[in-house]
Amino acid sequence: MMCFVTGKYSATQRSGAMLGYVFDGDITKARDGISKSILNNAKTLKLSDSNGMIKSNIVKRPEQIDETRHKLGKRPFIIYHLLVTV
Repeated sequence: MMCFVTGKYSATQRSGAMLGYVFDGDITKARDGISKSILNNAKTLKLSDSNGMIKSNIVKRPEQIDETRHKLGKRPFIIYHLLVTV
């Protein structure tokens, strides 16, 4: 996520995406751990609100897609998070 926050990735864009592979198949546990870590690092990640990772409505699919909202200077930025089992 820091590559988005620092501008290494998508420096001029308003959104980006991350794909996470969950090897043990427990997406709920992975999502909870990621969400906790995001909230613990909210300031560093420049979250624009206190919600952390929330369910996204960008795609209507059976798989849940989450998002985090950031304020990067004057530019709002959304990171979409998709977790899949392998």
